[in-house]
Amino acid sequence: VECATIFSALGWRIDEKRGEVRRTGRHRLHGHDAIIVDEASMVDQAMYEELMEQTENTDTPILWVGDPAQLPPVKENSSPVFDRVQTQVRLNTIVRQAEGNPIIQASQYLRDCIEKNRRPRISDITTIEGDGRLSIIRGGISVMADYLVDARSHGLDARAVAFHRRMEDRIGQIAASRFHPPGSPRMVEGDPITMSASYGKEISNGMEVTVTDRGETLHGYGPLEIDCQRVEVKVDGTHNMHSLIVPQDSHAHEVALRRVRQTRDRERRRSRELKNTEERTQAGIAADDAGILAQEITDTYASVRYTYASTAHKAQGSTYEVAIVHWDDILSAGNETASR
Repeated sequence: VECATIFSALGWRIDEKRGEVRRTGRHRLHGHDAIIVDEASMVDQAMYEELMEQTENTDTPILWVGDPAQLPPVKENSSPVFDRVQTQVRLNTIVRQAEGNPIIQASQYLRDCIEKNRRPRISDITTIEGDGRLSIIRGGISVMADYLVDARSHGLDARAVAFHRRMEDRIGQIAASRFHPPGSPRMVEGDPITMSASYGKEISNGMEVTVTDRGETLHGYGPLEIDCQRVEVKVDGTHNMHSLIVPQDSHAHEVALRRVRQTRDRERRRSRELKNTEERTQAGIAADDAGILAQEITDTYASVRYTYASTAHKAQGSTYEVAIVHWDDILSAGNETASR
């Protein structure tokens, strides 16, 4: 069985600089007996149309597996899968959670609200009885960060969940400041981190990893001559281990890289605009030098961010021992969807 992300299967990738989707080569949809697409609720209009177009002249059946009550694609009200696929079967037997689990009752209540287009009320959820696995806490993002830090300090795999990226960032920043006060190592064992850029051939942008060991401190390391920390990480959901060189001061690293790239782009423009041949040549050399330095910086230092919090879209399908959900932020997203 061949497994791939839908982006990889379609021959797509995200341009890290422009934030755009680009085609990188041929798709991988031919030559299969069947295609199974999981998490179909996240398939947007462009993905659906591209996949259907690429398989239009084949006899390959497509099995869509998803839940219309789960999150829709980003910036869309629903996935076209549930509107355009004619044969649909609804599964009613719950096998993932133990019978009587309060999570099931809460999920069924929320599903009922979604299907009846009714706003869920937190007072209804508080009446669900259980064994302590479902709790309602009151307070803002600082309180969420407190619970998150407490859970992780007790060895639990905990994650805060919000709908908006800005809220995810704010909660994550508060938690990071408590785990890593000024003067402490930037990375410690157990830290959940996400790659902000590709690193080497095997670690891609957006990949989630966990720090398994904190290695030596490297002083004045690499082309920027900055203090760094060597860490060993494990790619989440796999047994793959990798070594990263992480700058101790992430801000200084990011600012330096941004300035080098700005120099490269500026000199490239000058090399195209200048009339004088010698000046144009010098600008081209300066652009090449800055480009080489930018690549060396990218290859040397790992660009990472803490993943104490996630957006609901990113967290969908994941399993955590403790999930701390920003209820108001989730509801505000529902209001935005309704207004669209």
